[in-house]
Amino acid sequence: MSRGILVVPDFFIDVVMHPLLPGAEELLEAIRETIALGGGNVLVRGVVRPGGNAGNTARVLAALGDDVTLGVVGSSVHAEVARAMLRGVRVVRLGGWGECFSAIIEVKRGDRLVNIMFSEKGCLASIGRDEGIRARLEELLGEGFELGAAVNIAAWGDPRSLADSLSKLEILLLDTSDLRGRDPRLMLEALRSYRARSLTILGMNENEAAYYAHHLDTSLRELPSKLAELLGYTVCLHTPLSAHCEPGRVIVENPFYTENPVTATGAGDAWNAGLLDALARGESLEDAVFHAHRVASCYVSKGAPCTRSQLPGGY
Repeated sequence: MSRGILVVPDFFIDVVMHPLLPGAEELLEAIRETIALGGGNVLVRGVVRPGGNAGNTARVLAALGDDVTLGVVGSSVHAEVARAMLRGVRVVRLGGWGECFSAIIEVKRGDRLVNIMFSEKGCLASIGRDEGIRARLEELLGEGFELGAAVNIAAWGDPRSLADSLSKLEILLLDTSDLRGRDPRLMLEALRSYRARSLTILGMNENEAAYYAHHLDTSLRELPSKLAELLGYTVCLHTPLSAHCEPGRVIVENPFYTENPVTATGAGDAWNAGLLDALARGESLEDAVFHAHRVASCYVSKGAPCTRSQLPGGY
């Protein structure tokens, strides 16, 4: 790939909190009690860190040693914060206004660590409304990028507005993120408008897959093939344990599965980064999915992006 990897369009400032309580039920009870008392504190252990689907993907790629550019939307101040927080990432402001941030609670529910996000996605509303975003993206693409990712598409003001520009890439990875509040039919229409020159992939986690499966009246097992047929390109459903891509029935188990992750926030973004990292090196889809498992598992085990030498199983 000639110029590196381009990732668009979101950067979030994340406050990630782990309540000092055993699990989800205890947290809910503490919240109910605090509300009943008219307010108060629920004690947590927390950290402020860079986030957003694109921001997370870019920082994982940078840790792996990739040449990565983040095309970010939002105010000029927001872009400056991204530059300060994303070490090793070239940050280019595409335009737009406002800021994006999240307050995230991570809590145990049974044997799973789950995250609950309270997000302000206002900066993404400018996509489709600020014509300067597309113009600046075209300038970036003119630098020679061949591989890229467009993520958090469901939160864009217009999910189709950058399709013509991004479809000029050779390889394009798409990720809608949380689909709640979006008409699934309109999202499918938007996703059909994307088509890279060589390879287009829609990646989705369990939550996003469940949303599509419900509205398409199909099972999670059949969803990748049904979506791939509808969209006309590759669809990958990834979970902590395995991934299933169609067409071609590429099923890859995750031998690096982590039973006690340090974090859950950003796991899917790390998986996307691993996929992009491998595809940039010319690996097959099956090998790229295996590598994506490796990168995501290392990320959730460490609680931060891993360097290439830290990856399990060698690389």
